[in-house]
Amino acid sequence: MIEGDIMNKIIIIGILTVNIILQTTVLNFVSISSASLNTSLLLIVAISVYLEPKESFLYALYTGLLLDTVTGVFIGLNTFIFLLVAYGISIIQEEMVKESYLTPLVLGMVSIVLYNFLSLFFVYLMGYTVRLAHYFSFNTLIEIAYNSVFMLLIYTLFSKFYNRRIKEVKY
Repeated sequence: MIEGDIMNKIIIIGILTVNIILQTTVLNFVSISSASLNTSLLLIVAISVYLEPKESFLYALYTGLLLDTVTGVFIGLNTFIFLLVAYGISIIQEEMVKESYLTPLVLGMVSIVLYNFLSLFFVYLMGYTVRLAHYFSFNTLIEIAYNSVFMLLIYTLFSKFYNRRIKEVKY
């Protein structure tokens, strides 16, 4: 029998891996007005709120590298952004009210805006033409709202997982 803490880590890695498979296949077809779901980023937000900074950083690294490898567009971009989000949340983690639904909403929205802005910035640095008007368009607002709904779902599910499995093992 696998010890509880190790089993929880295996489950989280499994969730992150299955999520990347779903995000790069099925969820690509579930977009609203070209606004796509970034469930990997949302999972990193939820994980970073509940787990220790070192753990969330490792999960962000794993998820970013795996997503960069699978998509193969700009290697390192997702990894960098996921690590930045995990680090940012770890700085403010002690001050958060984890039980409030406002916490995941705000963190999810800020993370999506940061993800889109940094993606655009790095694409620009690589010499591609970037239209800021496209970034600040109505589609961006739809993407923020779309991801926020899923942020609440993902956060609630991870919160239940944390309270039932991880908290029980640690304490």
